[in-house]
Amino acid sequence: MAVSVKAWQTLTWSTLESWTGSRTIQRGEDYQKQGRVRKLVLCGDGSIIATVQGTESYITRVSLNTKKRSGVQLSSYCSCPVGYDCKHGVATVLKMIADCEAGKRPPSISDTDVRFEHLQDDNTTPAPKPSSGASKKQRTTDKQIREYLADESKENLIDRLMECCSAEPSIRRTLADEVTIASGHFDNLLAEAYKEMRKLTAEEAWYDAWDGEGELPDYSGLQKRMTTLLAAGHADELVKLGKELMTRGTDQVNRGHDDGSVCGQLCECMETVAKAIRKSSLTDEQRLLVAFDLSLDDDYDLAASVAELFQSKWPKSAWSSVADELIVRLHSLPAKTDRHGFVSPNRQREQTGSMAIHALRACGRDEEAREISVAEALTCGSFMRAVKELMDDGFDAEAEELAYRGLRETDLQFRGIIHHLQELIGELASKRKEWKIPASIAAEDFFESPSVDEFEKLLQAANKAKCKAVIETAARRFLETGKRPDLDRNQMRRTKATKAWPLPRAPLGQDADQPVSETWHDRGPHYDVLIGLSIKNGSPDETLRLYDTANANSSDSRFHSARIDRLSVAKSVEKSHPERAIEIYLREALSVAAQTNTKTYPLVGKHLKKVKTLLFQNNQQAEWENILADFKTKHGRKPRLMEVIDRIDRDRIASSMSKR
Repeated sequence: MAVSVKAWQTLTWSTLESWTGSRTIQRGEDYQKQGRVRKLVLCGDGSIIATVQGTESYITRVSLNTKKRSGVQLSSYCSCPVGYDCKHGVATVLKMIADCEAGKRPPSISDTDVRFEHLQDDNTTPAPKPSSGASKKQRTTDKQIREYLADESKENLIDRLMECCSAEPSIRRTLADEVTIASGHFDNLLAEAYKEMRKLTAEEAWYDAWDGEGELPDYSGLQKRMTTLLAAGHADELVKLGKELMTRGTDQVNRGHDDGSVCGQLCECMETVAKAIRKSSLTDEQRLLVAFDLSLDDDYDLAASVAELFQSKWPKSAWSSVADELIVRLHSLPAKTDRHGFVSPNRQREQTGSMAIHALRACGRDEEAREISVAEALTCGSFMRAVKELMDDGFDAEAEELAYRGLRETDLQFRGIIHHLQELIGELASKRKEWKIPASIAAEDFFESPSVDEFEKLLQAANKAKCKAVIETAARRFLETGKRPDLDRNQMRRTKATKAWPLPRAPLGQDADQPVSETWHDRGPHYDVLIGLSIKNGSPDETLRLYDTANANSSDSRFHSARIDRLSVAKSVEKSHPERAIEIYLREALSVAAQTNTKTYPLVGKHLKKVKTLLFQNNQQAEWENILADFKTKHGRKPRLMEVIDRIDRDRIASSMSKR
């Protein structure tokens, strides 16, 4: 059943906000006010199509679903880089409503509308139905076109094709490439491919999602040319081109500031390179090594399709030869050593080592794989990989010994490596049911970065270690005072297990016996965590007590009070203490409004909607009018903010438009 025009006129700002978000609404509203929406038409199913002028002219189609079960829902498809539910869609909706309010019903779409055909050609979007007032003629099928062309003479077909070449450069280019190959001038086509690749990768790629403007290279032509070369049997040359494309493309992505479009296009080109590697005259060993070289230092997964070759079935002999070559390379690469003499994994050496181990495993040389992994750990600090390799092979004792050594020999700046080694030690201890070791590691994580999640992880681990009650009491005291229960009286050094703290010292790195440094943000109370726990436990009175205490002592604990999620506090007390929730929401609205940042004004509206809802629920409509009047008095000189506030009382878009 088609959606009526009236359904568009009854849309609300709330519906738009749930569809695209407030920021996109703001941008779309700007476009509609600036008159960027043109040629708006109505389709038979009630959807609308328009041309919106952005960086380029984009075709946008918006559909409205008014089914009772799902509620009113909007969806859109656009030819812009975003693709769907974008500001162009919002602008189209607002234009539709504005025209209807002005008594201008949009015309029905016709079968000759080229935008209709453009959207039909996109496989991801169902074709819009022609309006009831439009022609009932069915769209011509490919079969009908083929039958029609079959009756044409050769001369007419050639003339038609040449007309297509003139109208569509991509058709002419594809045919020209085929002519070049057919005439035996392959070198010319390859030279053109290199020239185009170098030109594209030299361009600066950027895109501003906020303004919808940018300059992005178009790799579609190169992609088609590469496909033509592959189909003509020139896989070896494509592999060579792929190497240069990978280097230049990575550099372009490093320089660029786009929305990921360039990465996506380069990935498609590299998919053709992956196919070329398989079809090339290279040996299996050479194919695998070329694939490895292309995927080395691939920060953006441009060569992900090439790396998939490693998961294919290859002869063991090929993997063995690859392993031998990579081991030779491995020994020629330096280990990274810092100014203090600590070694750390050199990235290229790390990747080469991992691939060498994978190759050794693939050809059944498991013992050599373990030896390489352990040797690399001792040589350049690749402890995590070696410990995992030993654990996977069932050498738990050796894995644990190496993990502890890794803790001692890893520079403290590599906190991530240290943390993963601790986790592996905890996993090994858990296998032996020594639950206090993983509990001590969880405690160290909690003390280092107090949070609700870390608190709950600690309690779970303590429960397995059968000391949950004692640990919970001590952990809460830490949150309230900032004093760690595992340190001595001076809060400097870690102590052994006691009745008050029954956990052993956690496996630590080089700072195990060093005084524990106290930075300004380590001091308690940790109100943010205490409040979070209170909210989770459903204790609104305690939540407000902690919240008020935190605000009263904010000068002494600025870091932790700043981290308090005030909106979560307000939400948690809406039913029990609505007046406090209103107070918090209003405070947040005033705080955001004072920033005079138009991009954050929608948040003001969101907070004030909460205030209005709670006031009306508690029969305080007059108070809402006072708050609104006061807000307008203080911020009346901010027209964009006033628009946001006006929508709160006039949620129906059409009614707010009439007030402009």
